[in-house]
Amino acid sequence: MHSYSSTEAKACLAGKQVAFIGDSRIWHLFISFIRILTATNYTPAWRHVDINYKISDSTAQVNFLWNPKPNADMTKRLASLTQAPVKPDAIIIGVAAWVIEGTKGSAEGLRQYKDKLTSMAGALERLAQDGDVYWHIQEPVRWSALKPFQKNITNKQIDLYNEAATGALNIGSSRIKAFEVSRRAGLESMAEIADGLHMAPRVRDLVSKILSLTTSLCRVCVSHEKLN
Repeated sequence: MHSYSSTEAKACLAGKQVAFIGDSRIWHLFISFIRILTATNYTPAWRHVDINYKISDSTAQVNFLWNPKPNADMTKRLASLTQAPVKPDAIIIGVAAWVIEGTKGSAEGLRQYKDKLTSMAGALERLAQDGDVYWHIQEPVRWSALKPFQKNITNKQIDLYNEAATGALNIGSSRIKAFEVSRRAGLESMAEIADGLHMAPRVRDLVSKILSLTTSLCRVCVSHEKLN
């Protein structure tokens, strides 16, 4: 698989707009994406806020929208994006961990999650008419390393939420695509998940695979080789 340099990545993204929407897992992918583009160790001071990043020496714009749950705020954000005069060329979106934690892994929490995603499917489908929309398939956790308040986030729950999202968004029969690279990477590097929830920095370098997946930006096929 081709490994992008900063110069090549910026050339691919010239004039493009990319939006990352979600929780801290998506935030980490956003950070890796920016680091690849800028060849820096960029790290914002705080993750639970929106970030609008204009790439210097480029016409690319990369935004992070903090939305850890599929709630009214996310619905408003998606509606706003569908009505924007310039829509994103690529969207990477995904949530689950905060919902599992907040509902203590209950069946009712899962049902509400699926219902909310179902109600958002139309907006995501409309956005997919103008650019690539990828739903982030959740990677596994290393349960033994999670903090006590996170212990409801089990890999069984992760699997149930991935299944619910795939069904609610009609992935496979709609324009919304599955972003599965994080899950594959997580499965191959479980021992490196230091805090139990977030992939190791080495593994986050799969941002090159994000660039490959956003085929409207850089048309390179994604390989299925191991990340080691």
